Amino acid sequence: SPRADGHDKVICYEGEVLTVVLNDPDSDNALGIEMLSELNQIFSKASKPIHLKANGRNFCFGAKVSEMENFMKGLELFGNLYSALLAYEHPIIVTCHGNTYGGGMLFPCLADIVVAQDSA
Repeated sequence: SPRADGHDKVICYEGEVLTVVLNDPDSDNALGIEMLSELNQIFSKASKPIHLKANGRNFCFGAKVSEMENFMKGLELFGNLYSALLAYEHPIIVTCHGNTYGGGMLFPCLADIVVAQDSA
């Protein structure tokens, strides 16, 4: 069941594998400040394999262009997430579907296993 921890741009399901779901389908799961913050928090606290996937038509459209006024903050959060993914000591599985652009490519590029659906 979903964790009741206040995350809404990202949903987590606990189990032997932590399932992390990008959950902003209206923006095609673009990486905004809120989503990047939530992902950083998850990857800094998690200590088990992670399966990352997304709700909506597309996996991830990269940076959230509507938040470009916070570009430096977003860049800092993106850099932190990159470092966290690179240093993560457990397997990361990414399931992609639809389109994945720009910064969204971070996830399949740094995953241990990538499952690309036919629509990807």
